[in-house]
Amino acid sequence: MRTNARLLFALLFVSVLAAQNIPAPAEFAGHPIGADRRLVRWEKIVEYMNVIAKGSRRVQVRTLGKTTQGNPFIVVIISSPENLARLDYYRDIAARLASGRLSDPEAQRLAGEGKVFVVINHNIHSTEIASSQTTLEMVYRLADRKSVV
Repeated sequence: MRTNARLLFALLFVSVLAAQNIPAPAEFAGHPIGADRRLVRWEKIVEYMNVIAKGSRRVQVRTLGKTTQGNPFIVVIISSPENLARLDYYRDIAARLASGRLSDPEAQRLAGEGKVFVVINHNIHSTEIASSQTTLEMVYRLADRKSVV
């Protein structure tokens, strides 16, 4: 019976991944990420982030503006579908807490309701290219994680 349960779990897990239809980074890029002399260009990275967002309920991609070279400057938001549905609410709580203009009871109440935001900024310097490449793998792995809250 245990074997059947494991098999059922494995089939369900594979079904979820297949239903999301998210290609692995190497499959999308046509080469392993990090391979010598092979880089995924920015426009393809943006395209892949949008592919993941379309295939996963845990990922949103938003364009914040343009870079100095006219490329899209994006933010990729990863969380549970429930948190993403209330993202503006949680962002408002964070802004109110950051303002410091709250009574202690109000701040404690909001801190209890809010969520923690973690910001990972890849590619601060244009010549430091490895972080943009690792973004493909990181977002791919987090897009399906059940532990993302």
